[in-house]
Amino acid sequence: MKKSIGWQTSNNVAIDFVPNTGSMADFQIGVPGLLVFAVLMGVVTAAWCPLREDVTGTLHRLQLTRARASDVISGVALAHVVLAVLQI
Repeated sequence: MKKSIGWQTSNNVAIDFVPNTGSMADFQIGVPGLLVFAVLMGVVTAAWCPLREDVTGTLHRLQLTRARASDVISGVALAHVVLAVLQI
């Protein structure tokens, strides 16, 4: 059918690798993408955490203490970094 409509098939397939990557395994190619995806998901989760604390009233209780905003943000960031390291 393909030849009747003028379709030409070519059996010559050449694969050109990017220089110095021809011997990389699928694992070596996929890991950097997974790490970037994990960082992006961690950023979304870390950004959602203060919002949740505001809705539940935790931030209002923290405003009554001597805790500064930098203390709260660094605490949340440290907790998420520890979770990310454990996940890796």
